[in-house]
Order: sequence, then structure tokens, then C-alpha cells
Amino acid sequence: MIKNGFAAGFTLALYFAANLAFASASQSSIDQVMALSGLTEQVKQYPEQIKVGFQQAKQQGTAISDTEFQALIDSVDQYISPTSIHDQIRNSLQKSLSEEEALHLLEWYRSPLGKEITQAEELASDPNEQTKVMELAAELIKDNERAALAKRLDRLVGATDMTMGIYEYSSIAVFSALTTAMNPSAPLNIAPLRAQMSANAAQTRSQIEQLITVSYIHTYKHIDLAKMKKYEAFLAEPTTTKLNRTVTTSMKQALETSISNWAESLAHIFKEKSK
Repeated sequence: MIKNGFAAGFTLALYFAANLAFASASQSSIDQVMALSGLTEQVKQYPEQIKVGFQQAKQQGTAISDTEFQALIDSVDQYISPTSIHDQIRNSLQKSLSEEEALHLLEWYRSPLGKEITQAEELASDPNEQTKVMELAAELIKDNERAALAKRLDRLVGATDMTMGIYEYSSIAVFSALTTAMNPSAPLNIAPLRAQMSANAAQTRSQIEQLITVSYIHTYKHIDLAKMKKYEAFLAEPTTTKLNRTVTTSMKQALETSISNWAESLAHIFKEKSK
């Protein structure tokens, strides 16, 4: 009886383990992964990045009135929804990750080293710290060992790829909005902008990659290399690789959808204003 009971219990345990491994991750688990990894906060900041693009364009002498400029700023909050982008990424992660994989990721993010890494990343996201990175770039890049590590982390996370995507979509968003605001009746033609970005893509990627390298060196400068190698090993795991690949792909798709809907709305808004 004991043997049979043990066998039955063991079989039942295997059954539940198998179902856990293949069951799609729960919404709660994915929400926690996104929050603890810093992804939720990153998505929230996206509208502000577009607004910065508008402000830079206006400072450079773009011919747009203050009224039109304010309408553009207001439209960002109305049509570029971090919640929508977050939900699209979450849905992709739910389809991609199993519950077991999500729990494994959460175990890392809740670990002492996971918390230390996340805290360093949160501190580095402060605008004052980002200014320091630019000021100290030449000095930071001299640390060959940490520079090499930073480049490996970049490849594992896909940071340059994601930043390139955000840069491209942000550029298209700003160009489309400003062009529509200045001439709402004209058909929008972004082909020249795409051609220019394509011609400059290699140079842009190199600049972004260098910026990410020095940013990573600065971000993790107080964490010893032995711990950083453990972090690198975590990023190289199949589950973490799947997480980052899914986030990069779904982020690009979500941004493209949001910007497309926004551009259509802007055309309507400014055509109505011009009547």
C-alpha cells in the first residue's frame, strides 16, 4: 500500500510538474516580471521621450506656432497610451513564456543580486545620472574589462536593437506630427525620412551602441565583476533570452501600432483646426 501510494503520489507530482511547465504564464506572474525587471516603468516613460523630441525640434527652429505645439504635446498623452503598449507586451509574454519560466524569472528578480541589479538600473535612470554618463564617457570607456562586459550584456539584452527601434519610431512620430501640424491638408510622405534614416543607420547604430556601453559601465560600476558575471550568466539562460527577444519584438510592434493610430488622429485634428 505504501509503495503503491508513493507511486501514485509521484505520478501525480509529475503530472502537475508537466502541466506547470507547459501552461501559459498567468497575467499576475507576467505583470510581476514586467514590474520587477523595470519594463513597466520603461514603457511609462515612452510618451515623455516623444515630447522631448518635439521640444528639441521646436528649439531648432521648426516653424510651428505655440498653439499647434501645445496641441501636439496634448495629443501624445491622448493617443500614445503606455497602458496599451504594456498590454500588448504582456500578451506576447503570456503566449511565449510558461508559468514555470515566469516563476524562474521572478526568483531571480527577487534574489539579493537581482534586487541589487534592478536598484542600480533605477538609480541610473535619473536624468542627473544620465548627464553624468555623457560627461564621463571618455573616462568610462577606458575600463576595458567593464566595456567588454557591457558590450556582451548589450548583445544578450538586445539593448541596441530596442533603442534603434524606439529611435526610428520616435523620429517618424515627431516628423509625422510636425508635418501634419504645418500642412494638415497635404498627404503625409515619410519616404524621404525613411531613406535618410536608412542611409545613416550604420552611424546611428554605432553611436547608440557606444552610448549603451558607457551607460552600462556607469550603471553597474559599484557592483563587483564576480556578481556581474552571474548576471551575465542569467541573461544567457534560454528563458531570459526568450524574455528579451519577445519584449524587443512586441515593443516594436506596439509602438508601430500606437504611432500609426496617432498619426491618423493627428491628421483629423489639424484638418479640423484649419477649417
